[in-house]
This record gives sequence, structure tokens and C-alpha cells, in this order.
Amino acid sequence: MSGGEATPLFTPEDMIKMAAEAEDAQREAYAYCEWLRSPEGKAWTAQQIQEATAIAEEFKAEIEVGKYDLAPAELEQLRRDGIFVSHRKKGEQP
Repeated sequence: MSGGEATPLFTPEDMIKMAAEAEDAQREAYAYCEWLRSPEGKAWTAQQIQEATAIAEEFKAEIEVGKYDLAPAELEQLRRDGIFVSHRKKGEQP
């Protein structure tokens, strides 16, 4: 190369292909967001939250009975990390 000429990183065809792929990805993301707002998506989200909550509560119970033989410092770190924080709304029963 002479005179400070730079070789393009992407060809025009590459740029067109990448733009089309980006548009497809954006359409998929929008469709997923719309699905999450639908009754079916909301139900699925609620189910995922219930399952994650159950797993977290089971893990917390296992820690409390000493299943993992954690040192006091490790337990304190879990508390700081929010493992022992309830995510229930005030007054909500398990």
C-alpha cells in the first residue's frame, strides 16, 4: 500500500450480509419480547421464577443443615451475596 491507503476490513457484500443478519436478530428479539408480554409468556416466566425460587430455597435449607460443610466466612459471603435474602413480598406466605 502506498500513500496511506487502507484496505477495507469488510467488503460491501460482507456489510450487506451483516446488516441482514442484524435485522433478523432484531426481529427475533422483538418477537421474543412480544411473546414474553403474552399470557403464555407471562405464565412461562412465572413458572421459571417459581422453579428458581424452589431451587434457591432448597439450597438455603441444605446450607442451614450443614450439607455443604461451609466455613462461617463462606456462609457470611453467601449472606452478603443475597443467598439468604427472601425475595417474597412483605407479608407473602411461602
